[in-house]
Amino acid sequence: MSNAGAALGAIEAYGSKDLQVIPERCVRVRNRHAACRKCLDVCPADVITCELNELAVDWAACLGCDACVAACPTEAFVSLKMDDAAILDACLSAKAAAEGPVCVVCRPLYERVLPHVDPEKAVAVDCLGRVDEALLAELAVAGASGVALVHGDCDACPCRTAGKRAAQVVAAASELAAAFGSGCRIALREKLPSVLRRAEEQAFDEGRRGFFASVKREMRQAADIAATAVANEVLAVQPGEADGEPDPFAGKVGEDGTLARLPLERHARLLRAVDALAASAPEPTAALTCGLFGRIAINADVCKSCRMCANFCPAGALRKFDFADGRMGVKHMPALCVACGCCEDICPADALKLHGTVAAKDVALRTSYAYVMKAPRVAYNRPDTMFRTVAPLFHTDQLYDMQH
Repeated sequence: MSNAGAALGAIEAYGSKDLQVIPERCVRVRNRHAACRKCLDVCPADVITCELNELAVDWAACLGCDACVAACPTEAFVSLKMDDAAILDACLSAKAAAEGPVCVVCRPLYERVLPHVDPEKAVAVDCLGRVDEALLAELAVAGASGVALVHGDCDACPCRTAGKRAAQVVAAASELAAAFGSGCRIALREKLPSVLRRAEEQAFDEGRRGFFASVKREMRQAADIAATAVANEVLAVQPGEADGEPDPFAGKVGEDGTLARLPLERHARLLRAVDALAASAPEPTAALTCGLFGRIAINADVCKSCRMCANFCPAGALRKFDFADGRMGVKHMPALCVACGCCEDICPADALKLHGTVAAKDVALRTSYAYVMKAPRVAYNRPDTMFRTVAPLFHTDQLYDMQH
């Protein structure tokens, strides 16, 4: 078999391995009562399932659009094909070549028009559903005069469900940029901007050379993916493991009952971009409704003070506090909240509500809100929790905990 044939065979065999799944990040894995469906809703092939605290992907049917990577608020999916840093670098290079604007094109359209556009001025992604708000915010910070997401015929594309997410991303990023005074215009469009057009003196031969150079890059990238997948198969390294050691996160609960968290790098990038935009703008007065952040409200009259919301928060936006004077409760920082809805879904008393409208200044200033709770009658997550919970129901002092 030729080298090209071997590479194509590797693509076919391991094409699904370019997506890594980290189940411990998924809120539905962390708590079975969580109802998040963001990855399921954008998947065009319905290959993602999450039942009974297990997150799974039907690799054979996966289309490789990577929309789940951008849609998951807790970053449970990681692209090994083109990670966030690679996309940002490509966009910054395109910005320099185009002297200001950035154009991201879905691959089906890109391949169709490649002979007629300058490949140095455009960035191709398999589907625009792969683009996230953090990337667009970073481009605004980098001084892009505008960002255009250009798509082909989505209705005829098998990834059309994923592609429709691009409109939501553009709206959210545009709202964020406007709130912090950025003049960067972000748009979703069907036609390529004229800045991408090749110079008239660039003949067909140069277009052909650009095409084969693109194919060469794709083949090299596919070979890297295949090599990584083969190594993982041979070494039996599973997502979330290294050197054969189990993931230290799995099943770990802190002494205070809080389930361990993993850092959310994409959200951290988004906040760094917000900081950079806010540094050169007056204090924002707008309200953000883009769904990138959240603000909670707790009804103290019905709250059971269990603080399960803080125990399972995947982003660290909810944290417990216990003061020396006996006051206790949770504090919430809207800037860290990724609006996954886990806290609202798992509240046993239906005392907590998550609101999608957040003051832009709360994000910029990292404002936190404290919710003081009544001291619980029973301390949770202790060996005697069950005994102390049941004892009052018997109305007798002749009840003993045999383990003590």
